[in-house]
Amino acid sequence: MDYAFSFYFPSIGEYTSMLEQAEFRVIYVILFNRPTCCLNGENSLAKRVRYSINFLFYKWKNNKDLN
Repeated sequence: MDYAFSFYFPSIGEYTSMLEQAEFRVIYVILFNRPTCCLNGENSLAKRVRYSINFLFYKWKNNKDLN
């Protein structure tokens, strides 16, 4: 089974354009940092990413809550 999963974080301009193409009217946009506390440094972040990806595959494999 082939599955391509990529992370994409568009800039404010890119995201605004995407919303406008979907017929949203963008009035105000703000960018702010949202720090994530990693108790065990970079290893903690890697574990969190792996957990999230495994969770998505588990739901997909078991056809649960896909919508």
